[in-house]
Amino acid sequence: MLAVVGMLGVQTGDLQAAETSLFQPEPILTYFPSYPREHLLDGERGDVSLLLKVTQSGAVEQVVLEQASSPEFATTAMAAVKHWKFKPHPLATVESYPVRQTFRFVPNQDSFYSFEVLSMHRNLERPVIPLIGIRPEYPQELKDKRLSGFADVIITVNATGHVTRAEIEQVTHEAFVANALAAARQWHFKPVSPEEVYMENTGRRPDYISSDISKVKCRLTLLFSPQASKRQPLDLRLAAEFSKSNLGTNSKLRHASW
Repeated sequence: MLAVVGMLGVQTGDLQAAETSLFQPEPILTYFPSYPREHLLDGERGDVSLLLKVTQSGAVEQVVLEQASSPEFATTAMAAVKHWKFKPHPLATVESYPVRQTFRFVPNQDSFYSFEVLSMHRNLERPVIPLIGIRPEYPQELKDKRLSGFADVIITVNATGHVTRAEIEQVTHEAFVANALAAARQWHFKPVSPEEVYMENTGRRPDYISSDISKVKCRLTLLFSPQASKRQPLDLRLAAEFSKSNLGTNSKLRHASW
């Protein structure tokens, strides 16, 4: 499991929230926030607390930052939860309800990457969400030296979510290059419809969208550690059971209002 821990709690306070105070929110589609690059490389921990406004249908309508140990942790956490989906509320009269979501970022052997979008076409701006992550294999020739390091890989992602191009931006050791590129090319992202995105952003249907302008350029930072074991591809979507299991027996519902 990645080193990002979430807890869910229902917030009550106003009349509508009081009506739903016994309702336990159930996430059905969730995504990991990316570990901020500089904090990951420095091995720094972080905490974020967010207040989400969830509609009756289960969409996240609004995200409010309550506290964060740094702006970088806040930015990546808020970007992730905007795309979460919850099980629809059983009461049709409930327009929305608040949920508190907290994240704790802890660097360990499962915190092996950071991801950020560098550029995309202005009419095709959309979230770029990694779904499957591949850990780079540690080079055999460095096993005895036991050197740690990282590689920044610039990748191009197409509309189907595949990486079509990967090139090294910087690397701490030349022996990391081949394995970093091999791993980066196997990452997979959430597919999108360029036509639908264009219409959402501009309000009009495009005449034609070439495959080139629908691509997105990103930076993928991959860590290399001699202690890291080789693992299967990592699913970067959070299962609903993960969030529920982290409620724990000591967790309490904390009250708040919009």
